[in-house]
Amino acid sequence: GYVHLYAPNYAGADSTVYVLEHRFVMEQALGRCLSNAEVVHHINGVRDDNRLENLKLFPHESEHQIFHSNNTRNRINGRFAS
Repeated sequence: GYVHLYAPNYAGADSTVYVLEHRFVMEQALGRCLSNAEVVHHINGVRDDNRLENLKLFPHESEHQIFHSNNTRNRINGRFAS
């Protein structure tokens, strides 16, 4: 599953004082907090692989779903995209 970091003083932490590591990594790379609407996708599908090069940012869930939909069609048609 997803990796949670204990971050009691971090602005992006939830009410239990934890933050999802993949969101934290993306925020650090961008130098800003993510909005609640933004989605961080794991390119290789491995939810605990939080290397920046394995993360892709989507502005909202609908863009993320379109990405998955296109990748499914590409796999069926023999084309692959990351």
